[in-house]
Amino acid sequence: MLLLTFQAGGQTYGLDVRNVIQVAPYPTCTPLPHAPAYIAGLITWRGCTVPVIDISALLEGTPSRPLLSTRLLVINHPQPDGSSQPLGLLLE
Repeated sequence: MLLLTFQAGGQTYGLDVRNVIQVAPYPTCTPLPHAPAYIAGLITWRGCTVPVIDISALLEGTPSRPLLSTRLLVINHPQPDGSSQPLGLLLE
């Protein structure tokens, strides 16, 4: 199994690359009013509206910084009916 690794909250994590659709630079997200702090917002990706979760905000409580190394991972997120939907993960 090939993993894409990243660090957050002082820990190293890995995602199976079979679930990764795209790795892109730091995106401009449309904020969602009243959403939890770890929801960075929404992006338009390949004609779809995709929610973006800020992993640093989720695990550490501080939002990701717009650094050159900060990336957006678009992954296939499995749904209960067996299908999948794109989901954005913001990783510093």
